[in-house]
Amino acid sequence: MEKIDYSIICSGIRDLVRELREVHGIETTDSGDGTHHAEGMDCAFPERHVFMRVDVGVMIESTEFLGAFYPKAHVECSWSPGEPAIIMLWPDGPFTEGTLWENGKSEGRAKAQHAGG
Repeated sequence: MEKIDYSIICSGIRDLVRELREVHGIETTDSGDGTHHAEGMDCAFPERHVFMRVDVGVMIESTEFLGAFYPKAHVECSWSPGEPAIIMLWPDGPFTEGTLWENGKSEGRAKAQHAGG
């Protein structure tokens, strides 16, 4: 796994990213604290999140592990044939309504179904 400079990670999610990488050995690929986003990043989520890349063969096991280890979190996984799986962790739980960042401000929360029920 490639080393990263944690100082560039938003402070509101940095400790979780470090824990996922250094304690659990999971490759993180994207994260955000829901309040900071770069100019022009209209696709940024207004929720704290960490996205991770795992082998498809451990996708379900990894998703279940993260759900058990972080019981308040909402955890989802997705994959396409021939690609690694992506796990999406929303540490503050599932979100229910609204949209992504629009015009530099949050217009609410994007809809998502709770994985596993």
